[in-house]
Amino acid sequence: MKKKNQRIKKEAPSFWTKEKADYAVNLFLVILLALGITVLLNLHMDSLPQNLQVGSIAPKDIKADQNYEIIDEQSTQKLREQAEASILPVFDFDPTIEIDLVSRIKESFTKGRQIIYDGTTIKAKAAEKEQFKSKLKSEFLTAFGFNLDDESYALFRKYSFHPSMERTLTYLLHRASQFPIIHAVDELNPYADRGIILRRLSFDETIEEEVIKDVSLVLDVNTAKKKIEEISLSSISGFLNLELLDSSVFDVTKNVAQALVKVSMNYNGLETDMRKQRARANVKNTIIKVKRGESIIRSGDRLEPWHLTVIEGIRKELLKTNHIYRFIGLFLFVSLVLFIVFFYAQRYIRRFKPNRKDLVFLGLTLMISLLILRMGVFISTAVRDALPFTIGTNTLYYIIPVASGAMLVRFILNSEAAFIFSVVISLFSGVYLGNSLEMMVYYLIGSVYAAHVVARVDRRSALFRGGLMAGVVNAIILSSLSLISSAAVLSRVEISLLATNMIFGICAGLITPMLVLILSPIAESLFNYTTDIKLLELANLSHPLLKEMLISAPGTYHHSQMVGVLAESGAQAIEANPLVARVGSYYHDIGKMKKAQYFIENQRGENPHDKLAPSMSALIIEAHVKDGLEMAKLHKLPGKIMDMIPEHQGTKLIGYFYNKAKKMEDPALSGRVAEADYRYIGPKPQTKEAGIVMLADAVEAAVRTLQEKSPAKIRTTVEKLVNQHFVDEQLDECDLTLRDIHQIADAFVKILIGMYHQRVEYPEGALISGVPHALGARIHVIQDKVNTNENRSHEQPSQAANISPLFRKKD
Repeated sequence: MKKKNQRIKKEAPSFWTKEKADYAVNLFLVILLALGITVLLNLHMDSLPQNLQVGSIAPKDIKADQNYEIIDEQSTQKLREQAEASILPVFDFDPTIEIDLVSRIKESFTKGRQIIYDGTTIKAKAAEKEQFKSKLKSEFLTAFGFNLDDESYALFRKYSFHPSMERTLTYLLHRASQFPIIHAVDELNPYADRGIILRRLSFDETIEEEVIKDVSLVLDVNTAKKKIEEISLSSISGFLNLELLDSSVFDVTKNVAQALVKVSMNYNGLETDMRKQRARANVKNTIIKVKRGESIIRSGDRLEPWHLTVIEGIRKELLKTNHIYRFIGLFLFVSLVLFIVFFYAQRYIRRFKPNRKDLVFLGLTLMISLLILRMGVFISTAVRDALPFTIGTNTLYYIIPVASGAMLVRFILNSEAAFIFSVVISLFSGVYLGNSLEMMVYYLIGSVYAAHVVARVDRRSALFRGGLMAGVVNAIILSSLSLISSAAVLSRVEISLLATNMIFGICAGLITPMLVLILSPIAESLFNYTTDIKLLELANLSHPLLKEMLISAPGTYHHSQMVGVLAESGAQAIEANPLVARVGSYYHDIGKMKKAQYFIENQRGENPHDKLAPSMSALIIEAHVKDGLEMAKLHKLPGKIMDMIPEHQGTKLIGYFYNKAKKMEDPALSGRVAEADYRYIGPKPQTKEAGIVMLADAVEAAVRTLQEKSPAKIRTTVEKLVNQHFVDEQLDECDLTLRDIHQIADAFVKILIGMYHQRVEYPEGALISGVPHALGARIHVIQDKVNTNENRSHEQPSQAANISPLFRKKD
């Protein structure tokens, strides 16, 4: 029972599955998008006049729509600058520097006298005396803490570090260090008129401040040394016992004291800046109070600085206090639309299966479309105000190319995504433009049709042709809406306005493809999408890869072209993307160029596989997939096309060499041949187009090798090969239905019968295409080794034929 419970517990599904994680991430992205759209739609566009300058004339009356307390920033800024300028610079004076110097002098001289006293009883050898002298000098200089020249030390040593010398040195140093000493007096010149704040520091961290008006009282290092130099021997004779000491002691002591002078005062920039910031912060804003209905300026009056201050202040207040309720309402509306439309479409619209990358692309495109709308509204308002005549507000809005977003989505993704995008963008646009139903309908129909006209783009000019058609539809929409809303016969003014609206609608259609051409390369680059324009560039037969294939592997080149024709017809039959199928066919076998001679379509004589073991041949054949991927990466082919290189082979069996190996196997010597060693590594086709290319590749190769190419034989071969791929489960991952497979096979048969229809046999000496037999004899294509190529040997083992066929024989 315990084991059973453990097994049940082990098999219990986890609460947090990958599906739930994906759902949570998608939910987060939708919420983030809703927030971004709400912010974009809620940004306030005020009606106050723009580009006003001092001295210009007011274009209209301006009154306060409510009570305002406007900050006069210029006056406030001046007061703050004045407060900041009133702060004196702060300098720190550290008297502890002198105390530390005196302490070191006392300690070193005391230690010197003590060592001499301890050594007076030493009557040792010369070596020991030298050691004693060395110790004395070392310990004295260590305690002294400063470099001392040999002459000064010798003099101090001569008089056994006499206390009078210590007192003299201390006195001289104090006479200089009792004042603040700065590095250079030039540092104080900028403050000579105002003075400075001097902070006296201490060991107990107490600070005393004083304002020094006369900065000349502050000494620099050179001045302090001069003060020591000016001190005479007579003024300090009371400190020296001249009867015991040599008079040269005074000069040496002065030199040492001068050397000990140090900077004791430094500028404290951090403290100064902090005081300036506090001074600025203590200045209160200067407020201008404006009452509701108060006239700020009348039309025609000249603008003064005060007027501009008030107008700009009102504009800032409007931006700052723009209705929180509107924001909440917009957010709820946007979120509801996105949630309902997205999750409904994902659940019930079969082809709407966006991945994470597609969701990000759709969100960014939606934001960009709304930004285009906002910019269009802003420009339209400015143009309307600048025009010398009156024009309807909505008239200028008709030229805004909102439909460019839907056209771009259809150009890159699919019709389902474009339709959903059109619904969402039209709803948001209508709400932004004052809940306008007219604009909502106009943008919805225009966006849907703009997406429709780019369903299949075979050249760049098709975009502009589609844009023109979309513009005409815009004009028809506007005329129909105008007729619906008119209660009587249109007046001349109304007809003129309608004509203007229709012209603007056509212009919007022409601008739309321009934006798509600008944005589509950016989308391709950012999201690694492949558009029809990019595919058309790759379909150009002058592409370097195709030109190289034509030269190095002409048989493979011809085969790829034929596969492209078949794949395109198959894709058209099931409404897949024929351009993707055709371009994928052109590049699916580019890897064969590296070892073209090993593939039957490129051989003109001896087959190199005859000299190789089946396993080695299989490795060479299989390697063309890897080589193809490397070449595709080198030439930066799009992901859609690169994926078809391995997917067109799937996990198929390299049948010819597998069967050959089975015939040659000897279990006693080398073991059994493993089927897995003779299969491609995959993956299987993941898209309908890749599945079509797989079938077209196999069918073209097999039919070309048929000796009898009658319609019945072609149909039988096609159905047999398609059935083998179906039984081998190669098409299980590409969403091809049974109906699709039948339609693809029928399309293949029609094309192949057209390729290989029988021709009239001309007599021996007849002309061939107008060329005499002697100059251009009939060409006979002889296929003598049909089953030696991997791609021409995709048939499964014979037991596959015994399975119920996918196709029924037709009467």
